[in-house]
Amino acid sequence: MQENRNSNQFLFLDGLRGFLLQIVMAYHFTMYFDETYYFIEFPEKLLNSGYQAMRLFFVISGFLIFNRLSLREKSENSVFFNFYIRRFFRIMPSWIFIIAVYTLIFDLSWQIVLANISLTFGFYSYIPKFMPVIQSWSMFVEEIFYILTPFLFRRLRTYFSILVSLCAAMLISINWHKYAEALGIPSTNYFIEHSPLFNFQYFFFGILLFQIYKNSNWPNRLCELVDSKSHIKYLLKFVYFIFFLISFEIDPNSSDVYILALSLLLFFDRRIGQTFFNSRFLVEIGRLCYPIYLIHILIMIYTKDLFVIGFSKVGLARAPMEIRLILGLSIVLTISYILSWLIHHIIEVPAKKLGISIINRIERSK
Repeated sequence: MQENRNSNQFLFLDGLRGFLLQIVMAYHFTMYFDETYYFIEFPEKLLNSGYQAMRLFFVISGFLIFNRLSLREKSENSVFFNFYIRRFFRIMPSWIFIIAVYTLIFDLSWQIVLANISLTFGFYSYIPKFMPVIQSWSMFVEEIFYILTPFLFRRLRTYFSILVSLCAAMLISINWHKYAEALGIPSTNYFIEHSPLFNFQYFFFGILLFQIYKNSNWPNRLCELVDSKSHIKYLLKFVYFIFFLISFEIDPNSSDVYILALSLLLFFDRRIGQTFFNSRFLVEIGRLCYPIYLIHILIMIYTKDLFVIGFSKVGLARAPMEIRLILGLSIVLTISYILSWLIHHIIEVPAKKLGISIINRIERSK
């Protein structure tokens, strides 16, 4: 019951994920269509905001996973083993399905299939063919975090330990990006920028936010203050809007302070998050963000020529860039949503029920 109340309190994070996913999809859309010169001016700024969106996904993961483990360790005997079971049945069924689809379409070799099914593709992703689902680099980063989660959850119980780990992760990220290529690390296919070593500090941001949320009452006091002072509410909304505009301009290689500041604003003035992201549309997209994330580029590959032909036939070939981007992205999102809804109900829901059933049996046996 407590976990359900806690989940409802942060329901807006599903909406936030839905919003961030659309930013990522917008960047991927321009990436696949820029050779038509429809969106040639826009990709660089979308690239910046796309990277910020992915990093906020990592912050959300760090926060939510530690929050859920904190609740479950009070009621479960095998909290970490259960964590891996939940992750397996959450991730693997849809992932195996997507790899099967890619194998049928692109005739993947058994070596590539094995590397992807075993989730070891990230070690070879400097060779593009080993990462056929090109956006799956973030899955590999999350996977490494999941592997380390039990160790981190046991060790990171104080502000001091979290801050030391965060600073260490930031130093590793900076030096990895600066010296990895000189040390002979391949730089092809964004291998250095997409590696866990370059992105791990964002999970620690989320863990730090969880520690503040768990051990401090000032987020609740801030919410009460915002509720009682309407001018503060509007000021924070303005600040929040400015932060998202800035995301289009910030160098993705030097955005750590920005990401931390934006995360603090999001998590600890929850009224702002609920105002912007509690819409049914965004929450629904966020709920289906995993299958949408896996399938949307495949949709773009197969609709690319149709968009070029369709825009020309209906007289939109010379329409303003923003109109073509919004229209095209809306169509891709609609198709992706329908297919993801089917994947969710046919694959994910039964897999989740099976995982819960296994966990219940394990808990009863103890």
